[in-house]
Amino acid sequence: MARLDRLASVREVAQIGAVIGRDFSHELLAAASGFSEVELERATEQLVTAGLVFRRGGESQVSYTFKHALVQDAAYGSLLLSRRQQLHARIAHILEERFPEITATEPELLAHHFGQASLVEKAAEYHELAGRRALSRSSLSEALVRFGNALTGLKALSPSKQRARRELSIQVALGSTLVAFHGFAAPETGTAYLRAQELCEELGEIQQLFPVVYGLCLFHLYAAQLAEARHDAERLLELAHGNNDRGLSFFAHRAAGVSALPAGEFSRARAHLTEALALYDPQEHRSPAFVYAFDPHVVCLDYLARALLALGLPDQALAANEEAAGEARRIGHRNSLALPLFFGGVMRQILGDATGVKLRAAELAQISAEGGFRFWQAGATILQAWVVAAEGETERGRAELHRGVCEWRSTGAQYMWPYFAALLAQIELKAGDPAAALTWLKEAQEVIEKTNERWFASEVFRLQGEALLQLGPERAKMAAERFGDALTTARSQDARFWQLRAAIGLVRADGAEINARKQLAEIFSSFTEGSTLPDMKAAQLLAATVGSA
Repeated sequence: MARLDRLASVREVAQIGAVIGRDFSHELLAAASGFSEVELERATEQLVTAGLVFRRGGESQVSYTFKHALVQDAAYGSLLLSRRQQLHARIAHILEERFPEITATEPELLAHHFGQASLVEKAAEYHELAGRRALSRSSLSEALVRFGNALTGLKALSPSKQRARRELSIQVALGSTLVAFHGFAAPETGTAYLRAQELCEELGEIQQLFPVVYGLCLFHLYAAQLAEARHDAERLLELAHGNNDRGLSFFAHRAAGVSALPAGEFSRARAHLTEALALYDPQEHRSPAFVYAFDPHVVCLDYLARALLALGLPDQALAANEEAAGEARRIGHRNSLALPLFFGGVMRQILGDATGVKLRAAELAQISAEGGFRFWQAGATILQAWVVAAEGETERGRAELHRGVCEWRSTGAQYMWPYFAALLAQIELKAGDPAAALTWLKEAQEVIEKTNERWFASEVFRLQGEALLQLGPERAKMAAERFGDALTTARSQDARFWQLRAAIGLVRADGAEINARKQLAEIFSSFTEGSTLPDMKAAQLLAATVGSA
């Protein structure tokens, strides 16, 4: 402070520099100070000579750095509050008007200056922009801080439609961030989307209502509240139809397909997702990728892949999943990539491809650690646990799977529990404990009945049959009944792949039953792809036996 006092004639330049920041450019200093170039050059030279600041660069790229943060603090602290606010406001407006590259790449800097100037509304605007920029880079922690700052600032404003619109915009973006950071069904996620829905209704907003209702659809889906998710999707379809808007129709069909799949409505899911892909326009629909937490094209391909597998088109299913992952890598959005990596791992686990699961789980674990994706980290742990068990380390695999499922459910997510219980049952079968497997499968069946999450229902019945067979030949009749239940369920869902597996089990349980063998031959003959898969080879062998019988 004493050294600054001895340079009283140039202290104002130091003060303006201190308001700009620890580092400041000559160009911005000149614009903010209003000094002539000669005056400014003389003042900065004295500051450099006095050892208070360092000068870097040359010609038009000159910048300065305070030698120590305490020097900046001393210069900043010597200003009256009113003068500080005045300088912050001037610097913020100069940045906004004359430095578009800084406005675009460092909106948090403008948020800081507007905030320090007590221009709350402008500060909230730039905090939101900074949050969106962080979200686009999958920098979730930073995005949460920025959106939180924006919402805090808005509380200081009087209620108005303008404030409500700003809050709505922030709550929608916050919801997307929370989906990626905490998970689809986390309480914080639901709170953000419910508040956004209130604001939409208050403002009569239709366009903004779409990402909000879609966010609620995913919240309900991953909370295993499938009836509510279906209701959300139908609401979007009604809104899109009423507005005759191609873009809204794309997102509505996507939601309808996404909500149909968990319920085991595979044909309905395929129809809506195919329609969404037909409506998709990269120029029109890519920009809302981060509003919806995931790239919309990636989502459609990922869910379609899972529907195609159940419908008996495994080659097309794997190709769609690969396309989804490739698209996510191309746009460089980690949260979008996590989706097809996890569910691609699930598909390959179902097909018995341990190597494929291992590769996807490793990549998912890496990007989850980088992005702070707690939800997807749990998914990676689950997939890796199954691989460990499949490679022979049953006890470690079982323990890791329990840990992964606990982490998954700690985010509020209940979706996928029947599948996870089936994984635990498969590990018990591998360990030679069919009774323990049946316990897990009974719990899975109870959850299916409670939540209507039926996409894996046929497989739960089939695995019950496998466990009963492992208990001994005296349980073969009961096993055949379970395989029959699996086949009936799969037929009601048009799920040919599940039908094939159930029919294989039925023949194994009662090979002497000619109808079971004929059913298998008929189902097998309907397949046009997937000939290299273990299930197809097993079915082919049994079908050949039928032919020779």
